[in-house]
Amino acid sequence: MAKILLLKTCKLDIFPYVVTPPLGLMYLASYMRQKYDHEIKILDMRLDYLKPAEAINEFVKFRPDIVGISNFTQESGTLHRLAKNIKEQNKRCQIIVGGPHATSCTDDVLKNPNIDCAVLGEGEETFSELVETILEGDSISKVRGIAFKRNGIRHTTPPRENIPDLDNLPFPAWDLIDIKKYFKHWRFNNMKPGPYMAIMTSRGCPYGCIFCHNMLGKKFRARSPENVFSEIKALYERYSIRDFEIIDDSFNLDKERAIKICDLIISSGLKIKLSFPNGVRGDLMDEELILKLRQAGTFLITYAPETGSARLQKTIKKNMDLDKLQEVIRKTSKAGIFTHGYFMIGFPTETKKDLDDTHEFLLQTRLNTAQFFIANPFPDTELYKLAVRMGKNTNIEFDSFTYVNPGFNLSGMNNEELFKTKRRLFMAFYLNPKRLFHLLMAHPNKRGILMYFLIFLRNAFFNKANVHTYLKFLHP
Repeated sequence: MAKILLLKTCKLDIFPYVVTPPLGLMYLASYMRQKYDHEIKILDMRLDYLKPAEAINEFVKFRPDIVGISNFTQESGTLHRLAKNIKEQNKRCQIIVGGPHATSCTDDVLKNPNIDCAVLGEGEETFSELVETILEGDSISKVRGIAFKRNGIRHTTPPRENIPDLDNLPFPAWDLIDIKKYFKHWRFNNMKPGPYMAIMTSRGCPYGCIFCHNMLGKKFRARSPENVFSEIKALYERYSIRDFEIIDDSFNLDKERAIKICDLIISSGLKIKLSFPNGVRGDLMDEELILKLRQAGTFLITYAPETGSARLQKTIKKNMDLDKLQEVIRKTSKAGIFTHGYFMIGFPTETKKDLDDTHEFLLQTRLNTAQFFIANPFPDTELYKLAVRMGKNTNIEFDSFTYVNPGFNLSGMNNEELFKTKRRLFMAFYLNPKRLFHLLMAHPNKRGILMYFLIFLRNAFFNKANVHTYLKFLHP
């Protein structure tokens, strides 16, 4: 039996700072536990805003044989410091890195001599086999879906196929996290802190958005409605959870499956709430599904137009039917569901006409709230390749990657114009008396309005936010 530490990194200069249960690590843990008898610990640095030195103290206490680190690109600085500190404490400890950064920026991960291996893509089967191979002393070169360095040369093994039947996965290891601590933090859906759990009912997305990491493949793989409902019921009974965040990329791709999940909830008599903070495919929604979701307890749906420009929709390969989306948003709002929207600016080919179209979309939309981000060219994405072809500067420090205030600019505007444009769109959306009235009336959480007020101040008057001040204010 070995000791395995699964660690989620963080970066503490992002606001609002969302802390959701680390489902990826929880699935790794539950998958391994059903096959092997290892002692597994999950450490989420975000929970207590741990700095690397504080995380190392937990490492020393646990003394693991293997550390698996889940990491986003903007957290790469934390990753490299952690890996160095871990090896200083125990040179024999094996460090394995997974998540979006390991998959998209493998060379950056492996340039660190303290990191032994990177898991590419979906992790349950790969990580489990890799751990057993290491513990048995065999060569890791036979494990599919990994990358590693030997004598300074990168080796990438053949890719592993994604798990075809997600019903075969055990439920996430809820018992390995301090579940009540997550109730105290700001959530993905910007609602008030309180008992809830995130659920992923499907993996993979067939669409070709150029900014996407494509971590889980292009084939849509969905859990059965019965399996999803079993998880909801288990959380309802074991942890008294009544509030569930569905974080799929494409929950509504299979309409009949989505309706069946709703029907199971409705017929069970469980009084629960559902939200979709990661978004659904808006132009695939229809009134039947909207009403069924509302009946099942849905109170928030996020739509992600990204841009109000039909031309740019094609360029970024989102290919959203914007007119249909506007109608879907109106129907969602009419059904009594709070609507949120995601928008991006700063694409390499974006023109003033594109931005004017987005501005017009914002003036017409019935979205209650919206967030505005700046396009990030994550390596190995189509957006990155487009930026390279256009001669944009892509030699960017990974710590600069942030969806709100990045340290780079891919657009044809200078930095001041870019932030002014972002501010103009934000102000056009929120400084609408009718929208403000509906926001005050419809928002399920009045404390959430305070969050939007703080975001408003930041976007209206500052390019950068002092996140530590906000954290102290929101979590005294």
